[in-house]
Amino acid sequence: MKKMTSITVASFFVLSITGNALANEESAADIIQMSNEAMLELDSFSSETTMELTMPDPMSGEEVTITVHTMEDVILDPFAMHQVSTIHTPDGDLETTVYWTEEGMYEQGPDGDWYVYEGMSSDEMMALLQATSTREQAEMLGEDMDVTDEGDSYLLTYTGNGEQLNEMIDDLLGELMMEEDMQGEEALFEAFEISDLSYEMLVEKDTYYMTEMTMDMTMVIDDGEESVDMHISLDQTVSNFNGVDSITVPDEVIEHAQPVEGGALPDTASHHLLYAMGGLTIAAGGLGFSVLHRRRVRTSS
Repeated sequence: MKKMTSITVASFFVLSITGNALANEESAADIIQMSNEAMLELDSFSSETTMELTMPDPMSGEEVTITVHTMEDVILDPFAMHQVSTIHTPDGDLETTVYWTEEGMYEQGPDGDWYVYEGMSSDEMMALLQATSTREQAEMLGEDMDVTDEGDSYLLTYTGNGEQLNEMIDDLLGELMMEEDMQGEEALFEAFEISDLSYEMLVEKDTYYMTEMTMDMTMVIDDGEESVDMHISLDQTVSNFNGVDSITVPDEVIEHAQPVEGGALPDTASHHLLYAMGGLTIAAGGLGFSVLHRRRVRTSS
């Protein structure tokens, strides 16, 4: 569970970090590093993300599309988040809601029940965000990104085969697994590999805030039994900078939430929490992995 919360809460940042590493000149790397630092200095922000995943249906062979729409309010100090996600799948729609404050993380699964994951440290979350906002990452893919002056903003674009991005994700996940006792969870992360990737990120000149992001990629998912190609498109807007006043977990949620011990997800929410925390390449890979598994189970039953 802890791996999902860390990856999730950094959804906005991790995507910008993958872009962070994409600059054509030293000045572009400077822009991205300054954007990282500016975003971490924010008190709060809101974001809206739409992610579409297209992959073959193991049962019919026809392409199916899954859409994840996420609305999120985030306060950075002390860390708090309110997130509502709707997942549109061929089997129907699912909705999940997440509150994460110093009191713990509360999630409402598709079954309508609330669960609380206690002991989720907001200090650890902020340490992760700060650790992933480094100069080295901003320069990792520096030779491969173009920067265009768009008047009030910088437009950063990247097109490539994803090899360097795979290396960066491997490094980041390696650190997470060492720092967060995730050594037993390598299978999920090793199950996918990015091939083609195009990426755009818009950064305001006066504030260095990232305001828009689009991404298209092809990801190969291999769970050991079969391999499928999945296409992912993502659009994200970030707004309401320093405009989120407070995030409070409703009393009825606190009263009725079922505690989850040992970091394990309840059966009814085991896959959906990852969806709700979408907006990441990693989440997309996990979503495709779980869909592949579910449909194979359904086919064999």
